[in-house]
Amino acid sequence: MRPWKLVRVIIGLVICATVAGYIVFEARGIVAGPSLSVEQPFAGATLTEPVTRLTGTAERISKISLNGRQIFISEEGAFDEPLILTPGYNEILVEAWDRFDKKTSVMLPLVHHPLN
Repeated sequence: MRPWKLVRVIIGLVICATVAGYIVFEARGIVAGPSLSVEQPFAGATLTEPVTRLTGTAERISKISLNGRQIFISEEGAFDEPLILTPGYNEILVEAWDRFDKKTSVMLPLVHHPLN
């Protein structure tokens, strides 16, 4: 094989590998589905105040809900919602869906123990 043909074949293989790598890199969001992370309060926390804030981040989502009620996120993917607790044990459910209807959820058990 002539050297210039070998160079053309190698360049063609490098271009094909680069395009394939880019496609795989961009498709990871479709394959991975939505990402959801609750930062505060921590699961299993015992809180003395009846009102707290639920904060976290979500990525690759089209819809997000807190106990069945739709909430909104910032452009950076952050959410910050007030949360009213009843005395005793509370289960908080955060669910997120992507545009392909893949769902992820976080169940957050909390205990509200008033001081009085």
